[in-house]
Amino acid sequence: MHLPARHAELNRSGSDAARRQRGPWRNPVAAMQAVAWAILLCLLAAPAIARQAAADKPVDPPPAKENEADVAADEPPARTYENAVVIRFEGVITTMLEQYFYRKLAAAEKQGADLVVVEIESPGGDADASFRIAETLRDVKWARTVAFIPKAAYSGAAVVAIGCDEILMVPTGQLGDVGVIFADVEEMTMKYVPEKYLSAYVRRFRDLAEAKGRSPALVEAMMDRNAEVHQYRNTRTGEERYMTASDAKQAGAEWTQGAFVAESAKDRFLTVGGKRALELKLAEGLVANRAALMKRYGVEKPPTVMEWTAVDTTVSVLNNAWITALLLIVGLVCLYIEFSAPGIGIGGLLAGLCFVLFFWSRFLGGTAEWLEVILFLAGVAFLGVELFVLPGFGVVGLTGLLLMVASVVLASQNFFIPHTPEEMRELRTNLLVVAGTGVGFFGAAVFVSKYFGMIPVLKALRLEPPKPSVSPARDAAPSGDLPVTVGATGEAHTALRPGGKAKIDGRLVDVVAEGTFIDRGRTVEVVEIAGSRVVVREV
Repeated sequence: MHLPARHAELNRSGSDAARRQRGPWRNPVAAMQAVAWAILLCLLAAPAIARQAAADKPVDPPPAKENEADVAADEPPARTYENAVVIRFEGVITTMLEQYFYRKLAAAEKQGADLVVVEIESPGGDADASFRIAETLRDVKWARTVAFIPKAAYSGAAVVAIGCDEILMVPTGQLGDVGVIFADVEEMTMKYVPEKYLSAYVRRFRDLAEAKGRSPALVEAMMDRNAEVHQYRNTRTGEERYMTASDAKQAGAEWTQGAFVAESAKDRFLTVGGKRALELKLAEGLVANRAALMKRYGVEKPPTVMEWTAVDTTVSVLNNAWITALLLIVGLVCLYIEFSAPGIGIGGLLAGLCFVLFFWSRFLGGTAEWLEVILFLAGVAFLGVELFVLPGFGVVGLTGLLLMVASVVLASQNFFIPHTPEEMRELRTNLLVVAGTGVGFFGAAVFVSKYFGMIPVLKALRLEPPKPSVSPARDAAPSGDLPVTVGATGEAHTALRPGGKAKIDGRLVDVVAEGTFIDRGRTVEVVEIAGSRVVVREV
């Protein structure tokens, strides 16, 4: 496990040191993004189909083999369960996996499950995420929770298992090794956490075990390599209990020390196999496979198996820093297009799609709430006011940008103010993503404003002003009927965004700005005349 708090990691570590791990259609990019996002929409449709087709469908358990380990296989179950759900819990524990688990657990409750089997195969991971999952399982009242360990539940995965009502293991399965480590930035190594942090985790782990009737001393030995455990017997009542020396001292003189638990030897994190876990009463039984487990609980119909789907993969990909930056750049470029020509067009639709995908992935990833969405929408509104109500760029526009930046950063992390080195690193990463997005957007906006229409495939998407019906003679000399000539200068009578009016040689002329917007009152020069279209630029 690793510190600090939210970013602590439960890391497998045996007896050696810790290890692990401007114009709307003058824009080529707008057209390219339309094609790209059409493809993305198809890809996003696939997970939804996959989710409906496979995610939560009942899966027939494999038939149980004869003569395999199955505790009390021939005895009738103490209670039968009618609606069993199996949640596959695999891989390194992160906030992403945590949110995945919550979604599956909520789905299990919604379908009325009375038995929830968490099938665990994990090396551990984020400490706080592990404890939050375990404590959620501890508090489940609507179903019996069972941790099934077919192979190994190390570190944070062991914490998750301890939070369940029962633990069932394959005889060769492994449970334990909950060493708490942290990243030392200065030395670029992983180290065991200081005692002041470890004691807080130990207390939390002991409370979790005690809530489920398991030995607090044994789980302490999983986490503290200096905790040695003996079996003690009460001379008055005959009760037997596993305790550390500190526990025995507090219990009183009527407890006598017995056999030493060898797995808790000094400098070792307690780790046990299935049979040994049963002997120590850390596990409630041994089963050969999922089918034997279902038989143990009297489940007759196939359980619903919930596992990682294409939707979960999509959420994970969209939370990647590089994909996040790309998504935001595309969204901002499309928003730039929409602001250039107000109205609901393809730019606005694509921008909306990009930002919906961003916040959707953050919601499912567990780092965003409605506050971030409100901040982002407020930022867009402020920019709209700056562009269309109060031309120029002042306090309102700057406030809009800051609100959008704050929204993106907060939606990418689950803290407001960093308090630990890990949180500082995460904040720096998020700020780098925002900075990269800004640079990328600026470059893309300049490119699409200047070079749109030069790519043959994209010319069809460019909107041109209607050309007047003129005679061939006028076509040969198109500028003859206009009151201006190329090179003439004047003043922007209105803001050019990009179209507007300019006063040139004492006449008001309809003009179009070349490139960027031009504010009212700026000096402009005629650079091109094509038919009735007069193109100007700021000088």
